[in-house]
Amino acid sequence: MLVVDDTAARLVLVLRAGVGALELMSGWWLRTRQPAGRVWAPVALIASAVLTTVEIGGRVASSDLSPGWRWPYVVVYGVYAVAASWWLRRTPVAP
Repeated sequence: MLVVDDTAARLVLVLRAGVGALELMSGWWLRTRQPAGRVWAPVALIASAVLTTVEIGGRVASSDLSPGWRWPYVVVYGVYAVAASWWLRRTPVAP
């Protein structure tokens, strides 16, 4: 069940597709040790955490999560995204 109108749901869907593509590319760049991976991976992680907050916490997208688990899930995902972004920025690039 969508709580918001169709336009907002479509916008979030398009944004999620864009962020997913950025996550895929930045992961590939990290895997191949491209410098762009260190720049774009933290951006993709934080953008994904923001979208997760909107989708799950704001109930823009349907979810199988129990209502009592929505916000704990959002918080844990946000902590993961911030920690991974920090780690990516602090870890030296391997040759």
